[in-house]
Amino acid sequence: MAGKTLVILFVTLLTMGVSWGQDAYTRISAKFIFALGTEETALQLDQPRRVRQDHRTGEFYLLDTGHNRVVILNSQGNYLFEFANQDKLQSPIDIAVDDQGRMYILSMLVNGSSIQVFDYNGDYLYPFVIQGGPDSDSLAIGSLVIKDQDRMFLTDELGGRIITCNLSGDYVNEFPIFQDLKDNLRREQMLGAIHLDGDLIYIPLPMLGSVYCYNTQGSLVTVVGQSGAGYGELSFPLAVSTDLNHNVLVLDKHRHTVVSYDSTGRVNGEFGGMGKDPGWFYHPIDIMVDARNRVWVTQGFNNMVQVLQLPAEVESAPSQMESTIVVDE
Repeated sequence: MAGKTLVILFVTLLTMGVSWGQDAYTRISAKFIFALGTEETALQLDQPRRVRQDHRTGEFYLLDTGHNRVVILNSQGNYLFEFANQDKLQSPIDIAVDDQGRMYILSMLVNGSSIQVFDYNGDYLYPFVIQGGPDSDSLAIGSLVIKDQDRMFLTDELGGRIITCNLSGDYVNEFPIFQDLKDNLRREQMLGAIHLDGDLIYIPLPMLGSVYCYNTQGSLVTVVGQSGAGYGELSFPLAVSTDLNHNVLVLDKHRHTVVSYDSTGRVNGEFGGMGKDPGWFYHPIDIMVDARNRVWVTQGFNNMVQVLQLPAEVESAPSQMESTIVVDE
């Protein structure tokens, strides 16, 4: 065409969360299934903190911290019952369930943390006390998990360590974490929620923007993720879980995103992002993948829990698109 020159311009469209120079962006098409705590649901929540599954029954245990209660849901996520205990259940922050249905609930009190044990019906049984190990005054227990129904692993933020005991409370051993850091950095660290996958223990370190992975003997296996605000990076990782294929899903509170890594630490993709619509998050604080490969994302700021289905495969979405524009000479 006379007087016209066809100029091919490559227009880079930045997909949400992708920084300049990123070659590709992979968004995992996690499908929104349902939510708890929204205006449309009968169950109203106040600062939900954790969701954990009893793999023996398939039921779910939801810590509704603001209401000082535990809500039990069936395997479909429907309400079954709830329980509270004014004296023994205050500000619950974590829960683990053994093969007898006993619930070990960690509460954060004014004078420190405590673990109380309840039976399957929510009736109080006894306090859980670590015996023969560190003095309780030297501990700041932040999270707990049970392995093989005979061992419990607990994070001690004050001592920068993981403590192991049996379910009777007898101390077994302990091992330090993030020993590779200098002393001044170690003292500044806070710990995210502990997660166990087989013989691997995952501990998020929010201020470092990474997740440390140890075996149950205390040896460092790998470090997942790196600090940053771009695609595949971690700004403030607060919780971690693993799917049925042992991919590592890290919840980044400040990026409002879940980042998926394979077992080698390679980024599979992301889902979420800041927003109020289904499938989007606002300062999420916890994540759990259940036995059906569904992801439960807890959001304390807007008092809800979202449940999403992970796809069988990851979808790839290029970060660059080519556009043809005709420009007058």
